[in-house]
Amino acid sequence: MLRSSFLLPDILRQLADVAPPASILASHTPVEPRRDVTGSSLTEPKNRLRWADQHRNLRTDSGSGLGSSASSLFYPRSTYMKRLSGEFGKQNVRLLRVLPGNLDDYISCDLEYASLVSNTPYEAVSYCWGNQLPTVEISCDGKPFMVTENLAAAIRTFRLETTTILLWADAICINQEDVDEKNCQVPLMRQIYERASAIRVWLGPDEETKPCERAFSLLGILKSACLKLGWSFNLKQLAANPTLLGAYNIPDVDDPTWRAIGQLIQKPWFGRAWIIQEIAVSREAYLHCGSASIRWTDFYIGFLVGMNSGLFTMRPDAFPNSLAYQQVIQLIMTCYCFNNPQIPAFDLPTLLESHRLAGAVDSKDKIYALLGLCDSVEGQKYCILPDYSLPAPEVYTAVAKVLLEKSSTLDLLGIPKALITPNIGHLPSWVPDWSTCTWDFASSLCFKTIHGRYHFSFDAAKTSEVPKHSIIQGNTLELSGQAFDQISKAGRVMDPSLANRGSDQFQLNPTFAVHILAIIHDWAVIAGSRSRRTYPTGEDIADVFARTLYLNDFSSEYTMEDVRDMFNTFSYRMIETAMSALEGIVTRKLLHWSESNGFLLARMTLKASGIDRGRVMIEDLFFRMIQRRMVVTEKGYIGIAPRLAKEGDCIVLVKGGRVPLILRPEEDQWELLGDCYVHGIMRGEAFDESKCTAIRIV
Repeated sequence: MLRSSFLLPDILRQLADVAPPASILASHTPVEPRRDVTGSSLTEPKNRLRWADQHRNLRTDSGSGLGSSASSLFYPRSTYMKRLSGEFGKQNVRLLRVLPGNLDDYISCDLEYASLVSNTPYEAVSYCWGNQLPTVEISCDGKPFMVTENLAAAIRTFRLETTTILLWADAICINQEDVDEKNCQVPLMRQIYERASAIRVWLGPDEETKPCERAFSLLGILKSACLKLGWSFNLKQLAANPTLLGAYNIPDVDDPTWRAIGQLIQKPWFGRAWIIQEIAVSREAYLHCGSASIRWTDFYIGFLVGMNSGLFTMRPDAFPNSLAYQQVIQLIMTCYCFNNPQIPAFDLPTLLESHRLAGAVDSKDKIYALLGLCDSVEGQKYCILPDYSLPAPEVYTAVAKVLLEKSSTLDLLGIPKALITPNIGHLPSWVPDWSTCTWDFASSLCFKTIHGRYHFSFDAAKTSEVPKHSIIQGNTLELSGQAFDQISKAGRVMDPSLANRGSDQFQLNPTFAVHILAIIHDWAVIAGSRSRRTYPTGEDIADVFARTLYLNDFSSEYTMEDVRDMFNTFSYRMIETAMSALEGIVTRKLLHWSESNGFLLARMTLKASGIDRGRVMIEDLFFRMIQRRMVVTEKGYIGIAPRLAKEGDCIVLVKGGRVPLILRPEEDQWELLGDCYVHGIMRGEAFDESKCTAIRIV
């Protein structure tokens, strides 16, 4: 999972080295004049976008819909004179010629066929399908055709009064009843949006108080301020200097406009799986909400400025929906990485893991929507083609088989499991369930984010490769592995519910502080961090405990004393936070525990830079530990395991695996629970290939 506090400074540093597109160097303008299909410039009618304001009750349910289909009552087969299937369907698309009309006029349009190599100018529509049924009648080729209210609103908004325009909209341009046609057209989605002269995003109607319009304006101001200040300017100074805010027309942090951005990103469109590709490959993109609009580049630069400056976190109530916040972060990061030639192309496992939160009406689209973002080599390697005739469990299993068979490692088995998943049917334990759209799964222990891609820092099986004789038969995966140890104790789970994950930094509060400290105390007790025992590696148990909390992920510049200082300083700060509102025995016990573990008051005299560094490390610790628990093994090792792990589960080292796996025995087979960190065996210290036997995972 990608998070703002790690990504944004790096993005902005990279932007300093990459010349920004000309389109974002201009001062903020809501949207450029529309162009007709011949390329001639048109002036926007003054009242052109008012229709949406008169229809504020439009439903905008979340989700995406290429996998959805409606009955023939809504999508008459007679509308489509020629099927887009076979070789013809691999090279051609339908385009929607929208006839001129006023905002309230009946929608009339015609379908025409065009080759993707013909350079026919058109604009592609990006919108939210949701769970709506088609209830609005339009005329298509002179016949009634039913569309959703949301799509009808988009067409009315983008339609011109005097000139026809060419649009591509999936619900009309692909026959949703024809599975073969969908299977043929969906692989062309990248080309369709890539070749469009512009992408017109319809977010839905604005509310009466115009939050989206105010949010667009504020994001434009932030982007303009950044360009005037220069890429190398320390944006943190903005939040700390009210005078500087006024000089660049940035509202005071008490201004309610900041909340408007939080309202904007809760629009269902931001949560769709398909929009990731639609925006990433676009030449130009514009976001429309009611009568307001903004360039995509203005949106994401303004968003980065607000996050990196700390201005967003000055209003804790600005982003009540942390899920929406994280989805926007990931969308921006993916678009940036995809369009930066200095960053390697995406592979499918990275995309799937990064966008687990994205939603889709059809669970299969959680995979199909991302295929187009893989580079050509990756696409040819996996050879995954959309097939909407198959049930989701079959698609997920087939994709997992391909990813495992084509990889020299078992990285896929380290994908964290979701706690609660939609009822899509039974999946083998080794097949990731991508259908969940809620943040109830752990962050991966094994991945370190580098420009949106993941990099393993562990090598528990000594760079051994997956044996060629590894077998996938039906729903059973057979590997070669060494049963190393067994869990004897399991601590409490790090519950994410009390953290404010809707910001790029911690929002400390007493309840949160007590929660974290209580869990760390529980872990310290089961690990015996205050005991005098020697760890199996010969290290001091207290040092092992601290290193385990951070997965021993320290750069060479940090000594063990540095680690202790940072951890102790911030831990004491959390205790002070708890003490500010809580009184009595609970707080006194926490204070006693902290001092007995070395969190001395003297640590609070560290210089400010040390405190900041400690804040980052504690934040990193928390996000790594979400939905995880500390465990102790029968051999005396301590580690971090998934929340599903319990006493009696086995720690297994498998050939080709960079991290140990937690497996639960089921007669002569095993159930995979997830990956784990066990201090002292992550560099292959315990791996013995001669002890490997057949491991059958179901």
